[in-house]
Amino acid sequence: MKKKGLSSLPLVAALLILIVGNLFWLDHWLDSDMAAEMIFSRVLSETGHFIASPDWYYSTEFRIAYTQLLMVPLFHVLSDWHAIRMIVNVIFYAMLLGSYLYLMKPAKLNHKTVILTSALLFVPFSETLAQHMHFGNTYLSHLILQFLVLGMILRLCETGESKKVSRIVTLVLLALLSLICGASGVRYLMSVYAPVLLTGIVLILMGGKAKALFSEKGDRPAGLREMLSRFAGLFAGFGGRVLKYGFLSTAIAMAGYGVNVTYVRSHYVFTTYETTSFVRLYKGIFYERLCDVFGCLMELFGYIPDKGGLSLRGLITMISFVLVIGVFLCGVRVMKLVSVGADAGQENEQSE
Repeated sequence: MKKKGLSSLPLVAALLILIVGNLFWLDHWLDSDMAAEMIFSRVLSETGHFIASPDWYYSTEFRIAYTQLLMVPLFHVLSDWHAIRMIVNVIFYAMLLGSYLYLMKPAKLNHKTVILTSALLFVPFSETLAQHMHFGNTYLSHLILQFLVLGMILRLCETGESKKVSRIVTLVLLALLSLICGASGVRYLMSVYAPVLLTGIVLILMGGKAKALFSEKGDRPAGLREMLSRFAGLFAGFGGRVLKYGFLSTAIAMAGYGVNVTYVRSHYVFTTYETTSFVRLYKGIFYERLCDVFGCLMELFGYIPDKGGLSLRGLITMISFVLVIGVFLCGVRVMKLVSVGADAGQENEQSE
């Protein structure tokens, strides 16, 4: 019990720092976009709307599950805008933590690891992260929805004796959430559902049955029926279940996106991405874009340009390199663990 309490200290400390920052310095971290979000919620409360208004011109994408769901009712009972934003931020911190714990539970990680990693969600590694994530609350809702969708898919992929009613409820909630994500636009299709489908395919190809099917040393199928049987067997494992529920949720999200295209766009004015096009691959443009991506990633982890190397901000900049390298090493570690798991699954299949 004492060790569990110690492992929770970083999480508690991070949350306390954010709450104190919300209480005393929140106004210093807000910009005109964040102020517009509160004005939007105020307009909704005054006009009797709750999610959106046809009289509002969105400067970004259309958002269904966003801060207005909490701000609108709060504007009916409070007049202090600072208090409203702070209350909404704290509630979103709790929702983010809850959604992360929901995601991690089917992953079967130990309690200490989950609590320690959850603290990283509330650490402002950079000014950009602090402004747009923790204080501005621009992207917290996106993370919450992504964690919930992934947690539901993992629960549906679990084998063993699980309650049928629980699985049905999870499936219904996943369908409802996927519909909302799709109706919000293409963001979640690109950030959640496409990676899930790709993950399912990778897990299948790295599985023991796939290696046996495509290996030159493996037993060749005697005929077309056996070939089809072996191919169908590729989808019987965990990777197949990930692909199955990923495909199902993606199909529902695509239906939601159809609602966005056919109904939402005809009733509301917001930014769409039809004008987004591929960049040219010559004259250094593609390389320039890659440098921009890497530079933005560095700034997200605390990189501060044009600062002295021996200054405090210079030290933070050097730490950002360590963090980016750490993320890369974590990715390599995960791929090794997936490979080991696939080899273990192949050995179990051969022993059976």
